[in-house]
Amino acid sequence: MLPQAPAKTNTLATVSLVAGIVGLVGFAWFYGLVSVVAVITGHMALYRIKRSHEKGRGMAIAGLVLGYIGIAIILLIVAAVVYVMANPDILREMLNDPTITSQLTPEQLDQLRDFIGESGSATGTSFGTNGGQNV
Repeated sequence: MLPQAPAKTNTLATVSLVAGIVGLVGFAWFYGLVSVVAVITGHMALYRIKRSHEKGRGMAIAGLVLGYIGIAIILLIVAAVVYVMANPDILREMLNDPTITSQLTPEQLDQLRDFIGESGSATGTSFGTNGGQNV
């Protein structure tokens, strides 16, 4: 009798797992797309594994879980950015907090002031508004 070859590991399961890890470890906007790849290839791998009895089911599931976590993190970041942009008072409060402003460069402070419509230099002490006039 000839020895039976071991079952092949599904390639899509491997791709899903690697994409899921890169999507979480890389953690950049581009990697949000990698998390989507992890989810798509994970579902494809599970379908093929079920039909062909290949190995790699655990890797496909792990890739799916990591992919969905990566997508959730990106969605939370987008929601936080939209919330802050819709509420510029949050940024004004940040400009009045010395623990935050001490960590920013003067250029970053000026960019933040320009973004929320405040004027003044990075050496100013108060950034609140009073009737549209800087204090």
